[in-house]
Order: sequence, then structure tokens, then C-alpha cells
Amino acid sequence: MKGIFILLCVLCAVWVDGQSAEGERCTTRSGQSGICSKISACIPVQNDIRRRVTNHVVCGYDGFVQIVCCPSAEPVTVPTRQPISTRISARKCDEYNEFSFNKIYVSNTFGPPVEKKVSNCAFTAVPLIVGGTEAKIREFPHMALIGFEDGTSIHWDCGGTLISEQYVLSAAHCFDTRDYGPAKYVRLGEYDQNRVDDGTAIDLRIIQSIPHPEYRYPIQYNDIGLFKLERRVELSGAIRPACLPQVSAVPTKTAIASGWGTVTWRGKQSNVLLKVVLDMFSQTECNSTYRTDINRKLNRGIMEESQVCAGSHTEEKDSCQGDSGGPLQIYHSTHSCSYTVVGVTSFGKACGTIGTPGVYTRVFAYLNWIEKIVWPNQ
Repeated sequence: MKGIFILLCVLCAVWVDGQSAEGERCTTRSGQSGICSKISACIPVQNDIRRRVTNHVVCGYDGFVQIVCCPSAEPVTVPTRQPISTRISARKCDEYNEFSFNKIYVSNTFGPPVEKKVSNCAFTAVPLIVGGTEAKIREFPHMALIGFEDGTSIHWDCGGTLISEQYVLSAAHCFDTRDYGPAKYVRLGEYDQNRVDDGTAIDLRIIQSIPHPEYRYPIQYNDIGLFKLERRVELSGAIRPACLPQVSAVPTKTAIASGWGTVTWRGKQSNVLLKVVLDMFSQTECNSTYRTDINRKLNRGIMEESQVCAGSHTEEKDSCQGDSGGPLQIYHSTHSCSYTVVGVTSFGKACGTIGTPGVYTRVFAYLNWIEKIVWPNQ
């Protein structure tokens, strides 16, 4: 009975304390570098458990949720605990991730009610737009539509990514169109463009368009820019910024593109937000694909430091017209309900061609420029 009593008290203490080592560095039993993460967000540990391998390192608990040492590709360089990054974009990522939780208060026998965070996440990070599937509602709360006006109506012909309360990341070639002129509006919180009764979508005016200073149309380099909105957005589970990458390399073999673009080459645009899982292509593979396109628009070929390629080696999957400016994203390494936008949809060939990747602007290459504009005094 004494042993049972002690165990129960330990569990009570964990529940009340609610402390964990989430987000801190750790080392797995095999000596690999890792990040302490909720077990639900760590695919390698989940796969081990399915194979009945249960010797993973436990960092701590968040309530009764186990925090485990999730392996990463980053080598162990410092044995002591330290923050992953102090960049403003990394700190803002942590801040925005709080909007993926609802706060509730749980009764406590030993004292006042305890505040707990309950995830309102719309997706589970598991392996799974041309060849794509419908996204879930609130699965991509950072998705934006870019609108152009013809005098009588608004045409939502490009995509974007909300990265702060007042800025949307997109492609510089989406700033002006031959048919409708400059971009004027951003729509956030959208899912199905045919529905007007879901109550989450909001339209905001663009008050400043900021293409990268080295972008020169029709040259296909530095195809990235920022839209400043007329006001700061009230963040929620339905409208929440994506995170920005803290390293140049994409640490996964696949990434996810999302948008309302056409579902076939030169076809009709989708009304519902779509997603597609794409393979990452090496620079060599990508340059081989575009070797016949070396001209004044792409005179240096695909540049690895500022561009990244994704498509499919085996299936007809791709982003397409209308997806321009939208995100190429991966699951965040420690925040189980957030994405990191690693690329901005830039250009490609005929959509969905097997072995022919689309080209995306590598976001990390422009991180310093983005931070100076979006968070100038922080």
C-alpha cells in the first residue's frame, strides 16, 4: 500500500507541476542529437513503438503526456542545455504556437485549479494541387489568398503565408498582374471559397507591397516578397502564422504544398484548400530537369542557396497555376501543431509531370531581410 500511495503522489505532483523539458536539447540512447518533444509529435519514436522498441529517452511530462527525446539530424555540439535559437523569428514561432491551444482549468484536490493547455490542432503529423487531397479545416491556419480587382470583382489568383500579425509572405511575381494590375487584398481563414457561412474568413487591404530589392521581372531569382496588411490580425486557432526556418537545409525528404490552384494543367481552380505531399529533389536533379530552360530568365540555372525543388519521382503530383506564392512547408520539429514554411511557390513546367519538380524560393536565404521588415525593433 505504501508503494501505491507514493506512486499516486508522484503522479499528482507531475499533474500539478505541469513542467516539462519540451524544446530542449537531448541525446538519445544511441548518442544521436535530439529535441525533447511530445511523443505524439515524434514520428521516429512512434515508429519504434510500433516495432515494440521502447527504450526511448523520456525528458519529462506535460500533465500525463510523455515528452521524449526525438532524434534530429543535428549533431551534438554542446552537452549543456541551451535555447535552440534566439532569433526573433524563432521566438515569434514559439509565441504564435500558443494559439494552437485552448486553456482550461482543472480542479486540484491539493490546491487551487491548475491551468492546462488543450490542443485544438486540426492535424496529426503522419506521412501521408495536382494529385492532392482536400485539407482539413484549420489544418493550414497560415494560408492566405492574394486578391486582384478588375473594377467589379476580386480575383484570388495567388497564395501566400501569414508569418506575423500584419505581414504575408508571397512570391514577388504575384505583386502585379497583366490582367488585373497590382494585388490589393489578402484573405485569411479561408477553406472553401464557395461557402460564406463559416464565419472565419476575413478580407484585408494591402497597404504596402514589398518585393525583394533584387527581384527583377521576368528574371526567376529572388522571387519573394511581403505584403503589409491594413491592420494587425487577431490571432486564433483558425488564423495563425507559420514559422520561419532556422536552417538552410530542408531536413526532410518530403514537404507539403497547399493552395487553391488548378487541379489539372490549365484547368479550373479548386474552391477547397488542397494539400499534396511532395518529394524533395536535389539541386543536380532539378538542374538536369531545367537544363533546356537556361535563358535570360534563369541564366544561372537552379541556385541551391536561394531555390529548392519539390515534385514527385513516381506520381503526378505538383503545385499548379494559382498556387504561386503559396507555401512549401514541413511539420515543425518541436511544435506539434505548427508548420515551418521552407519555400515559396515560384515557377515550374506543366503541372504534375512525373520527375519534373516545381521550383520554390528558399525562405531561409532571405530570413535576415524578412526579420528586419516584419520585426524591425525586436
